[in-house]
Amino acid sequence: VVTFSASGFNFGNVPTGQATSRVLYIQNHSDVPVTYDFQLDPHDTFSISKPRGAIPAQATAHVTVSFKSTVPACYWKRVACLIKDTDPLAVDLLATCYDDKSRPPPLTQRHISSYLNRLATGGPPVETDPANLSVPPSPVPSYHSRPNSSGSDGLDAPLGTPAGPLGAALELGLQQPLVGPTGWDLFFEGQDPARALQLDRE
Repeated sequence: VVTFSASGFNFGNVPTGQATSRVLYIQNHSDVPVTYDFQLDPHDTFSISKPRGAIPAQATAHVTVSFKSTVPACYWKRVACLIKDTDPLAVDLLATCYDDKSRPPPLTQRHISSYLNRLATGGPPVETDPANLSVPPSPVPSYHSRPNSSGSDGLDAPLGTPAGPLGAALELGLQQPLVGPTGWDLFFEGQDPARALQLDRE
C-alpha cells in the first residue's frame, strides 16, 4: 500500500513569474520496494522535482511540487501517479496567477468539486445562472495557510474516487476545460475592469 501525505495543494494567489512550492511525502507501507511515476508534462505550469523513482520497503520519499506561470489565470490539474502493482493515486494542484492588470478570483477545491458534480449529473461545465453567481460561497478552509500534522499544507479531502455518478464520471478520466460559452464572462464580470484578460472560448 502506498499513500500520499496530502490529496492536493492549493498554491493560492501567486504573482506572475514567481515560483512557489510544497513538499509531498510518498509512503510505502508494503514489505517490497515500489516504483512511482507522475504523469505530468515537463513543460507544464506545475512541476514535480522527481516525477519518477523507487521507494524501499517500509520507507518514505518526498518530492517538491512547484507552480510558476507568466499568464494571469486560474489553474487546476489532477495529476495521476502510477504505482507498481497497485492502483494509481492522484493529486489535485490549484493556483491563481495574477499581475498588476489582471487578478482572477481565487480558485478553490470547492469550485473544482462543484464543476465535477455538474459534469457528472449532465449539467453545464460552468455555472451560467447569474442568480447563483451572485450568492457568496460559504466559507472554506484556507488550504495553504497552515501545515497539517504531517508537515504538509495539503487539501483535507480524502484521496480516492467518490461513489455514485461523480465516481463514474471520474473513472472515465474527465479532462473538460474550465471554460464555457458564457460562463467565464459572468464569472469575471467586474473583476477585470481594464479588460486585460482574454478568454479562451474554444
